[in-house]
Amino acid sequence: MDIFVVFVLLAGVLHFFKSREQAERVALLGSYLGKFQIEKLMLDVFAGYDRALNETDADRQVQVWRYLEPQEKTLAEQFGRFVLEFAEVYE
Repeated sequence: MDIFVVFVLLAGVLHFFKSREQAERVALLGSYLGKFQIEKLMLDVFAGYDRALNETDADRQVQVWRYLEPQEKTLAEQFGRFVLEFAEVYE
């Protein structure tokens, strides 16, 4: 019975430290992601993809694809900058 109690306490302590470390990593990631509009751009691009794929008129579909090009480029640029900045965190 004593071994079980020690095991439960040890598991609880390990879970506490793991949760704390995970919260620190999430806060760190959030501090870097906060500078960018990656999530908003991804939502806009995915909504545009859905709209283009569901468009029945081919000319209108081409217009939607062209409309998405600058947003895709901006998303790629912002994500590239995020990767470069975040890569320096543990150096």
